[in-house]
Amino acid sequence: MGTLLREAKSVIAEKGRAASAIQKAGVLARAVPVLERIQATQATLQNRMSAVEVELRMLDRDWLNTGGDAPRREQALTTAEQLYHLLAFMERWSSQLQECVVQITI
Repeated sequence: MGTLLREAKSVIAEKGRAASAIQKAGVLARAVPVLERIQATQATLQNRMSAVEVELRMLDRDWLNTGGDAPRREQALTTAEQLYHLLAFMERWSSQLQECVVQITI
């Protein structure tokens, strides 16, 4: 993720230095592989986020079945917290990638 974001920011910086529309078009043409990798990474992130959401739904369903079992509830809360942090990271990455796409393409 870090490498891809650095490459995208490099393209954005190069586009910012381009003085003419022709130079900007040339940068955009060279940016196509980076944009394709961003798109593939976004798809992967979306799939992983969907899987986490499914896991959260299952956790929610299982929560009702824990009854008064304190250790099971504690484990469920720990798992929910881990999934929350994972989802937050993936959302942030997805937002950063989308911002790079916008900056490259406009």
